[in-house]
Amino acid sequence: CTVQVSNCSLKPLRIGGLRLFKTHVASLEIKVPSLKTTVSPDIGWKNITEEIQTVIQQSHVRRGIVVIQSQHTTAGVVINEAEEGLVETDLPQALARFFPRGREYAHDRVERLRHTPGEPENAHAHLQCIFATPGSVALIIEDARLALGEWQSVLFVDFDPHDRPIRTVRVMIVGDTE
Repeated sequence: CTVQVSNCSLKPLRIGGLRLFKTHVASLEIKVPSLKTTVSPDIGWKNITEEIQTVIQQSHVRRGIVVIQSQHTTAGVVINEAEEGLVETDLPQALARFFPRGREYAHDRVERLRHTPGEPENAHAHLQCIFATPGSVALIIEDARLALGEWQSVLFVDFDPHDRPIRTVRVMIVGDTE
C-alpha cells in the first residue's frame, strides 16, 4: 500500500473556550496484484490494519475516531478475523452460493452494457460487496492505537479485481492530540 496524506491540520484549534479537534485525511492506494487470492478468482483481499495504524501515528491523534471508506462499489472494508480459511475459502464460497457469476442480473443486461463501453458483467461483484462489507467503518482510537478486539483486523476485500491496477481507500481521523 502507498499512503498519501491529502490534508492535515497541525494542532487542535481553540476558539474562545471551545476546542476543535484535529482532522487528518489520507488515501491508501492498494495495488491489486498485491492482494491475496481466494478460492474465487473474482475475490482478492488484504489486511490493511498496519497501514491504518501508520496513518493514525502520522496524525498524532491520541483519542478519537477513524473512518475508513472504500472508493469503489465492488470493493469494501470490513472488520473481521484475518484467518485465511475464513477469508480465502468460507467467505467466497458463501457469497458464490447467493450471488454466483453468470446468473441473469438486470445490471448485466446487454442493452446497458452496450451503451457503457468497458463496463464488465459484474452484478455479482456489486451484490457480494453490498452483503459482505459496509460502505465504510468507524473505529475508536485510544492511546494513538486502533481499539480492536483480540481477533479483529481491518480487511480490504475486492470483489472485482480484474483490469483494475489500483484501488483507493480513504481514511479520515478526527480526534484529540493531547
